Amino acid sequence: MNFNGHIIVVGDLGQLKAYRISNIKRVDRHESMQVSHAQHRGTEKESTVAELIFDIDYIAAHSRISEQMSDKAGRLGNSSGESHNAEIEKKNSILKQISNDIASIIKKESPPQWHLAFPKADNNKLNEKLDSQIKKILKKNIPADLTKIDKSKLLSHFE
Repeated sequence: MNFNGHIIVVGDLGQLKAYRISNIKRVDRHESMQVSHAQHRGTEKESTVAELIFDIDYIAAHSRISEQMSDKAGRLGNSSGESHNAEIEKKNSILKQISNDIASIIKKESPPQWHLAFPKADNNKLNEKLDSQIKKILKKNIPADLTKIDKSKLLSHFE
């Protein structure tokens, strides 16, 4: 598959990364040393490069609601179920921020297609929050956390 010009977005509730995929032509001069022709300057080769264009950490995702809330007596936490609702609201807020960041990236870069990897637990929820115009050019959506994958191995997950 030709990924030239595509954007790959990988993330989880704590971070989001986006890569621009480009095909570049280069000359392999090392290979030219093995050829006896004096005028041969090397072998032209094409390679695919993933350039990191966006990288953000969502700090609120790293803290617990109980660390952010206290009751009137100054004790941390809340046993009334409010913390459960607050956790859901926090997750929805982070997912909305992630979807907004993805929309900004895709609108700015205007790729012909883009690809997404986001953990299975929240993949559908994120997908629901994405703008319909952005979803139209989403080529592949993988329900997995690929944030720790080396960028040189990232493309193989989308082929």
